[in-house]
Amino acid sequence: MNVDPHVWLDPIRSVTVAENIKNVLVELDPDNKEEFEKNFNNLKNDLEELDTEFNNMVNGSKNNTFIVSHSAYGYWEGVYGLNKIGISGLYPTDEPSHKELIETISLVKENNLQYIYFEPNLTNKVAKAVKNETGAETLTLQNLESISKKDQDSNEDYFSIMRKNIESLKQELN
Repeated sequence: MNVDPHVWLDPIRSVTVAENIKNVLVELDPDNKEEFEKNFNNLKNDLEELDTEFNNMVNGSKNNTFIVSHSAYGYWEGVYGLNKIGISGLYPTDEPSHKELIETISLVKENNLQYIYFEPNLTNKVAKAVKNETGAETLTLQNLESISKKDQDSNEDYFSIMRKNIESLKQELN
């Protein structure tokens, strides 16, 4: 069974992860409990705000379906009610069969999808074939598995990149 490792893309699950880390830090260094609690609460508030922004974008959308080159965005389906069509599997090296590729092309056409979302750190020949076959344009979604030197130099962080993801998704969903 494949388990989606991209848990950090869900802001509310990220709160749970952060709380677990905070609890371990408090155990290891109880003298700094107050600082750990303060930092956790600030992060929790920021993550909850991001979750609200994501919900607002989805609730204001006409469509809920999008297509991605890499199926890293499954948590958004369960949390926000989105419908992700993944060209490759949970891991970017997973490639679809010929039958799955034909089905994906049909789904793009049936759902009148205008964009295929690529990740800036990956190339996917199969996704490019779907793009060429359907005439869809390309946009970027960042799965935050890695951050480019350019993003680092621009002081991008989890929150700024996730907000860019929200803005990018709006283009297909609205």
